[in-house]
Amino acid sequence: MTIHSLNNFFNPEERFGKLKILYIKVFVELTKNAQLPSFLGFAWRGLLGHSLRQLICLFHKQKTCKNCEMQHHCPYFQLFELGSTISGFSSTVRGYVFYSQNTHNLNVLEIKLFGKTAQYIYILMAALRKAQKIGLGAERVRFEIKKVVEVCPDGQENILSFEQKDVNIRGPFPLLHWLDNDLNSDYIQEIKIVSPVRLRQKGKYLTRMDWPFFFFSLTRRLEMLNVFFNDGEILSREEWQGLKEIFKQVKVDKEELHWLDLKRYSSRQRKKIPLGGLVGRVYLNNVSSWWLKWWQLASLVHVGKGAGMGLGKIVY
Repeated sequence: MTIHSLNNFFNPEERFGKLKILYIKVFVELTKNAQLPSFLGFAWRGLLGHSLRQLICLFHKQKTCKNCEMQHHCPYFQLFELGSTISGFSSTVRGYVFYSQNTHNLNVLEIKLFGKTAQYIYILMAALRKAQKIGLGAERVRFEIKKVVEVCPDGQENILSFEQKDVNIRGPFPLLHWLDNDLNSDYIQEIKIVSPVRLRQKGKYLTRMDWPFFFFSLTRRLEMLNVFFNDGEILSREEWQGLKEIFKQVKVDKEELHWLDLKRYSSRQRKKIPLGGLVGRVYLNNVSSWWLKWWQLASLVHVGKGAGMGLGKIVY
């Protein structure tokens, strides 16, 4: 298919372009050196969930929210507990991504909120301020928030102060605004997978990349985010069949990927949970603008299992 016919068949900007994204970076300083994991998205997710529930829930000492009558009005439940209520979607997607990589005492927590979940940024930041006294990770490492900025599609950073009455948040911005149509393969020649991509196929996690399945999984994630948090439409069977055929054509010129084995401790399950996946570099040459859009989409929403905790981060 030509680029024109590909866009006529399936234009990702048209299908997912109205999904809004709020992108916040929080710069924090740890109060001491500690043996923290390499990737901290799951630690931040757990800490924020715990702090938020303590902050707003009158019944936070109960183990579950199963029988709570406030579910539909509760930010904690809507962000962290809400299951799939849509026919045809057995699994649930979370409307956020928390990503942070451990770099000595200074950490940057990236928060992305999709669609309707953007409204919860104020209460999340209140929970984060409260969490400073709780501490991060198993060692409960205290931290101090140094700066909060909003990242805009044009690359500008808008400094925010959530301690003021009026917070000058410019977003969220539609996904369409985040895509750069002027990108070409001269600009994007190297793709970095900086946190493990976990793709499960036929009951097993892939230890070698299956690129058609990678883009299939990305599309499924975009569809779910758009349906759950933007009241978007479910893709038709014909669209899926066509995309599967197109994705079979995807090629990379060179890949340098390896399996990175990671684990996290789950306080709920009281055991270590595997988080391993593929990381490394991919090299492209003469890639069409249609394919470059998909790489941009991957960088915006992450790919694979655990994406909400910062896994599957793509950088170009």
